[in-house]
Amino acid sequence: MGSQENVETGCTPIISRDNSANEQGRHVPATQIRRSPYVVLLVLFYAALVLFAWIVTCRLSYRPITANHYGAWIWEDSNNGWGWTNTDYVVEAYRRNERWYRAARVVQSIASVLTIPLTSAMMVLADKGWTDVGTYFRLASRHGSRYISSFLVWAVLLHIIGGIISPLQQIFLSTVTIKTPTYPMEVGYLLDIPDKFQESAIESSGEDATVAMARAYLASTSGNDFPSQLWAKSVNCTPTEEVSFEKAELCSIGGTSWGNLSILADPFLAQLPKDYNTGLVQQFMPRFNSTAQYTNISAADFPTNCDTTAGALSIRQSNTPINVTDEVLSWAVHACMPADLRVSPRTNTRARQNFTEELYLNVSLSEALRSEIEDGDTFMPVSQYFRITVDTTAGYFELPNYMSGQTAGPLLQDDPSSECGNSCEAQGSASTSYDIAYDFPSDPFPTKRHTKYTKPSIEPLELIRNKGPLLTTALALFGPNSWLDLVNRYSDLYEHHNLTNSTICIDTAPLSRILNLNTLTTTNPSSSLFQINPINTCINPTSPNPTQNQPEGLTNTLLASSWLYNFLTPTASNDPTHIYTLRNDTTSTTGTAYLSNAFTIAAYLSHMAWISEGNSISNTLTVAFDMGADSQKPATSRTGMVLVSVLIGVDLVGLVGTAAYASWFPRWTGALDAFSLLRMGGKLG
Repeated sequence: MGSQENVETGCTPIISRDNSANEQGRHVPATQIRRSPYVVLLVLFYAALVLFAWIVTCRLSYRPITANHYGAWIWEDSNNGWGWTNTDYVVEAYRRNERWYRAARVVQSIASVLTIPLTSAMMVLADKGWTDVGTYFRLASRHGSRYISSFLVWAVLLHIIGGIISPLQQIFLSTVTIKTPTYPMEVGYLLDIPDKFQESAIESSGEDATVAMARAYLASTSGNDFPSQLWAKSVNCTPTEEVSFEKAELCSIGGTSWGNLSILADPFLAQLPKDYNTGLVQQFMPRFNSTAQYTNISAADFPTNCDTTAGALSIRQSNTPINVTDEVLSWAVHACMPADLRVSPRTNTRARQNFTEELYLNVSLSEALRSEIEDGDTFMPVSQYFRITVDTTAGYFELPNYMSGQTAGPLLQDDPSSECGNSCEAQGSASTSYDIAYDFPSDPFPTKRHTKYTKPSIEPLELIRNKGPLLTTALALFGPNSWLDLVNRYSDLYEHHNLTNSTICIDTAPLSRILNLNTLTTTNPSSSLFQINPINTCINPTSPNPTQNQPEGLTNTLLASSWLYNFLTPTASNDPTHIYTLRNDTTSTTGTAYLSNAFTIAAYLSHMAWISEGNSISNTLTVAFDMGADSQKPATSRTGMVLVSVLIGVDLVGLVGTAAYASWFPRWTGALDAFSLLRMGGKLG
């Protein structure tokens, strides 16, 4: 049975010496130091949060997650379904992209909150010595170097890196609102320059209404009009910059008007309204600009081959002289363009094209007639000669869009197809005559009244398609059915019987409202010579009075001569009334600048007539646009992205390394037993 025996005293069992010895031989240490591998999992979870937030943010800065790109890439296979179908899919794709961004911001906020506590916890598990505040005070003492350890430096550095990551992200990272594709829209039936050279357009030359339309524009346009199709560079009206007088004028007017055309920066004409924006789509369209110069020349410089050059323009208009008290009231004008105009200066190309036109004028007013004009200059020569030169440039430009900063592009040198990028939508789809020689005598003042007025033929040059702007202007001002022609042919044109109010305005002469209100470039607009010419204000009706025995055609002769007098003002140097100062000049000058600007405006109006003339349904150019929907995305520079990425990498590598050290690196003892206490006592002793 053995030597063991149980002795009970009350309820407490008595263990024999043999059992006590056996239990002591199997004794396990009371406190076992265990490693903590779970901290590595905690650090890895934190690293996943940080990396997710930062990688998503960096990706969204340059490319969406739910689509292949920002914007509309029309000619790419990866256009995300943008087009005439899949509209809902495209919009939803970018909405999901915004949700990714919001998720990244939330995760980034959580990671920022966890950074310092997690870093401190990792360092404490690895070595609690760095948490002793006294250590940092001892570092400042004379023997501070004794207390510096590599782990202390590492702990401080890791906290600094973790602490500055979030502020740096806020510095380098911002949120921007962008436009994302929605649905393409388009404006159709716009002019593509080759449209004017299609066979159908050439065959319908008899229906060309360009001159008639230009004639109407010249009579109705005012210098104070703000045409929507007149484009120019924007003017910065902020008072912080040095402002020139011209800029001050433009800012005070508040827009681009015909009157300030001469001081606009890079003006041109386009079919769509100024600053038309195509949004996310890159589009191009034609543009036209012209500049006129009005110059006084001598009689020797006036061409002599106007009537002999094939295809030249030679228009002569004159009145039947009127004898009044031993004086002759007579006027005449000869308009000449000594070039073969049967070939259009415009070419069938989308590349840039430049051409120059020249018109010569010989205007004659008898001295007696000039004395009848209000403030007329009787000292000027009977006949004066002028040359009008118009330089025209045509081509294509890029319409404002989001990619170009919503500003119009420059005039392109070549076909715009070479400038088309991923966001460019496809656009568009390409007579001989003889000169007009009016049947008038070469003498500007014929002495015999014509027994019968023969209307000149309108067929020759008016049938030419794609006329230049100056030829169009010349035909509109001086050609058949022009205002001057009608006034000369119909003496009763403005006669009203039983007239009770003679101040009624019933008509306006061509260029009159342009000259009358073109006052932006003069220091004294109220006394402008064009404003004191009554023809430039309005044409009033007249009532025939048989008792006055007024010569037939006198009223219309005075009207025509007053209008022609506008073209003589540049040489009115002997009349102080007609001398004035240009605002952008320091010396007195004559009306040459005014008339140059007037013919420049006339050239633009001729361009407008040429663009809008014809059946617009045959025009092939379309302009697509997509104004897009607002969407938010992060924006950061590459420098900030690289810097923050490096800091995040260092911080995460340090945390993972510290967590691994805290979990698996050998301790100085495995348990707090008597042996470990002896070791500590030895160190302290």
